[in-house]
Amino acid sequence: MAFDLPLLDGRQTPAFIDPAGGLAWLADLPLANPTEAAARLTEQIGILNRHPLEPGARRALLDALAPAIGELQQSLGQRFIGKPLPLAVAEQMALEAALALGRARVDGYLRCVETVEPGPNSALALQRALAAQVDVQQILILARRQPGASHWRTLHGLIALAEQQGVVEQEVDVPGHSHLITPLAAYGAALLIQAAGPHEISQRQLPWMLRWARRWGGKLRLLSSPPTLMDALPLCVALGGDRPPVVMPGKDADSRYLDTMALRKSIKQRMAQLEQGVAPGELQLGDDCPQPACGQLLAQLYQRWCKGAMPRQQERNAGSGPCPLVPGLAAAHYQLYGRKILKQPVVKSVEQLRQERERMATFGTSQFIQKDLVAEAHPEFEPEDAWELINASATGLRLVRPAATTGARIGPGRLFAVVPPGAKTYTLAMARWLLTETDGSLHVGLLLLPGPAIPVGVRTEAKEALRPGFRLPPAAAGEASSLILPPGSFRLGRVVEVQEGGKTSQCRLTALLSRGDDHERAGYA
Repeated sequence: MAFDLPLLDGRQTPAFIDPAGGLAWLADLPLANPTEAAARLTEQIGILNRHPLEPGARRALLDALAPAIGELQQSLGQRFIGKPLPLAVAEQMALEAALALGRARVDGYLRCVETVEPGPNSALALQRALAAQVDVQQILILARRQPGASHWRTLHGLIALAEQQGVVEQEVDVPGHSHLITPLAAYGAALLIQAAGPHEISQRQLPWMLRWARRWGGKLRLLSSPPTLMDALPLCVALGGDRPPVVMPGKDADSRYLDTMALRKSIKQRMAQLEQGVAPGELQLGDDCPQPACGQLLAQLYQRWCKGAMPRQQERNAGSGPCPLVPGLAAAHYQLYGRKILKQPVVKSVEQLRQERERMATFGTSQFIQKDLVAEAHPEFEPEDAWELINASATGLRLVRPAATTGARIGPGRLFAVVPPGAKTYTLAMARWLLTETDGSLHVGLLLLPGPAIPVGVRTEAKEALRPGFRLPPAAAGEASSLILPPGSFRLGRVVEVQEGGKTSQCRLTALLSRGDDHERAGYA
């Protein structure tokens, strides 16, 4: 396979051509400015990629640069990972710098693949190229972006070449790893990451999934026909295509199947041991994975990796048409209360109260009377009309906002007011996941909250101002009602003052049901 690489013209002289020279050059990089440092290193790797070098020497040089590349990408990642979408300008620049550096490294290893002779050295080059491509995929996933067609075309082309040369399961040494790794292990990791449905995994749990996928990619087997035992459904790819893995059997001559039986056995054993109280760290899942979140994610991945997909509780139907969306707690409160904002009650002096009584007795009214909720124009609380419906179920919606469309930045857990298909009034919803597609469009998965939601004013401390909130009915029979509160409000047993329709009640918080980036949902008594 011919890869899309820059011409090997050697017009520019690289600053270094061996590991020692590369490490010396790295010592002068301005690491305090990772964007500039990444740009300079990307430039040098690009020059190296156009400079003639023996494949073994090129690979050794890229291996020597790998730790510095990883550190720079980690520093850049702090600027865009977990940020609301679409990214701000500085965040987008950091992402593009991390991707450019990673792709330059991939091109370097692809150059090795193109020029090396088949055999053990080609297995080394193929494993390195596959692993570097997975590194790029990991950056995209952490930024909530979808890998494009060229990404999959490169991955499939590399494993097809490994198959042709008979080195798919050839074990090679990898710096920094205590065990040998095969080209198939790196390729398998890429497929597992995509099959996990990473955009639906929380930012906290995403690093766990990425680590497990890379560790367990070697448990897959590459087959040219479907496995005879189907206790675990295989992942299917077309090696000549540019699509991610699917579960349905392929019909093309270049279709391959990734058998997940060994992975299924390994995950089931770990799930059983977790249920028996064994710590996740003892099962090589990581000391940063506490229970029960660890077991919950593992069960979710078991369904996606070995059973084809997560079972859906409600049928999802395709849809289309505009779907007005109001982002944020304050804006949702404004819309659900008839385009009014919460006003603080006037604190009256003794003299004002005396005058009010006199006016009430004389005229039947008083200039000091003030409504708690006053109609006002607030353009920042108006709905966004650019959102379009993709599909819907009884409890959720998938919406898309086209690229280059002006709108609010959105983070996972954001509260919304939305008008579902066929409805005439707003319903509260929470963003479960976000994803930027390859065309730049922003997709969001919304979880519809129980309704109808009643807008209220809430106060968690005696002297603080009233803040917007909602009272929600039970989600199902036998469940309790809940409150939507501003972030930071929940404390077990805290008594919250709730003002609704001119009446004040006291609610004791009993459980934190969910937490978003701009609200908390709590049970109360």
